[in-house]
Amino acid sequence: MFNQINFNTKIVTIDGPAGSGKSTAGAFLSKKINFSYLDTGLMYRAITAYFIDNNILPEQLNKINKQLENMNFNIKFTQRKTSTIFVNNYDAMSKLFIPKIDLSVSKFSSISSIRKFLVSKQRDIAKNQNIIMIGRDIGTVVLPSAKLKFYLNASSIIRAKRRYDQLKDSKKSIIEIQNLIEKRDKIDKTRKDSPLKPAKDAIIINTDNLSLEEVVNKMYVEVKREKL
Repeated sequence: MFNQINFNTKIVTIDGPAGSGKSTAGAFLSKKINFSYLDTGLMYRAITAYFIDNNILPEQLNKINKQLENMNFNIKFTQRKTSTIFVNNYDAMSKLFIPKIDLSVSKFSSISSIRKFLVSKQRDIAKNQNIIMIGRDIGTVVLPSAKLKFYLNASSIIRAKRRYDQLKDSKKSIIEIQNLIEKRDKIDKTRKDSPLKPAKDAIIINTDNLSLEEVVNKMYVEVKREKL
């Protein structure tokens, strides 16, 4: 589906399922090594928010593809972190984590034309700056030539507890969140294009019994070893 491209910039990829700790660890690592940071999940959430607000369903592929033909998708970085995402001048940032986006993002994310569109954007970003890029297919599909790749994982119950703590006033129980996480895992791992899996050369870190600091330190050791 995608051709491999080599980049002159320094790139670290961090993949893994929901709740594995990849986004938080990546953000801390980016500050430590002074790289830009992009969580590509925000891009999928932004495009999902745009389509939902324009009453376009995941099943309406013709409408989706027509929109993608002329879509203006812009990401602004402030202090090397994503600060705003505009889709056709629609500011999606305030709507990324509302419940209806949570329920729909995996459906829109599995659409081949959307993945192809966003992979192109992600590669363009990586061409222009040293970056830590977070996602589910960054090391395998988006940036397979990256020198350093990580895959973070954790059991579904640990990930559910983390998400529960993150949401604070969640109306869902930990078990309900665990069921949603496992459902998302199944969609991500079995989709036809860019399924969730570790790159063959990825360093796999199980975060079940590790603190955030321990995870970041493990990655930092590898960054120094690769002289990035």
